[in-house]
Amino acid sequence: MAPNEPRFEMVSLTDPGMTRHLNEDAVFCDPILGLAILADGMGGYSTGEVASALAIETVSQAMQESIPGLYALPADESTKALCEDIAFAVERANAAIWNESKRESDADTMGSTIVVAVFLRDRVTIAHVGDSRLYRYRCGELVQMTRDHSWLQEQLDLGIITPENARDSRFKNLVTRGLGIEQDVDVEIHDYPVLAGDLFLICSDGLTDMLETHALAHILDEHIQDLPQAASEMVQQANANGGRDNISVILIRKFAPTNGWLRNLSNKLGFRKPSSFYSSVDHAVSRLRCLAVAHAHGVLVAMALHIGVHGYNPEKLSSMYIGAEVVIHRSGWSSDASMKPGRQPRKDSSRSLG
Repeated sequence: MAPNEPRFEMVSLTDPGMTRHLNEDAVFCDPILGLAILADGMGGYSTGEVASALAIETVSQAMQESIPGLYALPADESTKALCEDIAFAVERANAAIWNESKRESDADTMGSTIVVAVFLRDRVTIAHVGDSRLYRYRCGELVQMTRDHSWLQEQLDLGIITPENARDSRFKNLVTRGLGIEQDVDVEIHDYPVLAGDLFLICSDGLTDMLETHALAHILDEHIQDLPQAASEMVQQANANGGRDNISVILIRKFAPTNGWLRNLSNKLGFRKPSSFYSSVDHAVSRLRCLAVAHAHGVLVAMALHIGVHGYNPEKLSSMYIGAEVVIHRSGWSSDASMKPGRQPRKDSSRSLG
């Protein structure tokens, strides 16, 4: 059954920055359906603003019609259908922008990036075109889950330039994919599991050009229980560093269950806004999971040291291994949680379309 009340805390903020008169970014959030979209328009004058608005309008309408029906399908089928529906919606947006650019003589360069995130059951499906990004914050680590479709990223992948050189490159905003640039568009889509305590950041390059990944992670850690403040702090710091482009931020966190013992405990503790209580619980669960995994890793290291010092003892090693396995199982941890900041998602942990 499709949800009928908010399942997520979603906070969005967009700002023109310090040097632009127009804001060509656009954002959309639906916390009931678990849908978030960000678009960064390109083209200058008013054409970028038109392109991003068209992208948001087209994709949001299509997904609002699609998502409720997916809950009637089995989990595997719904994920596949969702990927197809997102791809179709983004392709429609591409066609809408392309056609609009042909109608307007001064809009030949009209285009937009896009990031679409749909949270269905316990997974998130992410689609993107261009260099706007989605990050996941888990266990104190901020991991980029999208790969920029840009000339600079291609140079990095080929080893032609270093990350240090890339930071100061004057070509950092040259995208290799965008909505409305060509008649057809290649949409990159992946899906991942969502764990309790996971926090997601969607942003335009106006944020990431001004703030390094470690600075964004620090802000999230400082304001983990106050997402509006975290979003505001990101925009303020980006502007303080120059604010050379429009800046847009969406922060997303899944609520803990909204009924049963957690709801009763929230009421007894006097939380007028249950979301603040749930976010505290989710954050605590996430931290405990990280500690549990660290403990399990410690057990495995101890096993290796035991062999080196005392030799091979099957009974002793078996008990140590079972202890580590139990800790990992109870923590709900998977190998996906071990990704470090700056690393790209592994191919075997995602489903790709296009």
